[in-house]
Amino acid sequence: MFMGIFACFWGQTWYNVIMWAEINGFLHFQVDYITSQISSYYYNKNTKAFWITIGLDQWIHAACLINTLPFL
Repeated sequence: MFMGIFACFWGQTWYNVIMWAEINGFLHFQVDYITSQISSYYYNKNTKAFWITIGLDQWIHAACLINTLPFL
């Protein structure tokens, strides 16, 4: 939510903001799908691997946001 508001002020055109939002939406959906499969596998089997997966998920989300900033 915060990044969307930030993008509205940072983006050069509305087209860039919409493209940035669509790209990030697609990337976040893919990341969440894959990491939810992995974390659900580890949920009751290996607590450490579960939390590592959650941390990796958050790291990938941040990397996606940072790496797509040039689209704005």
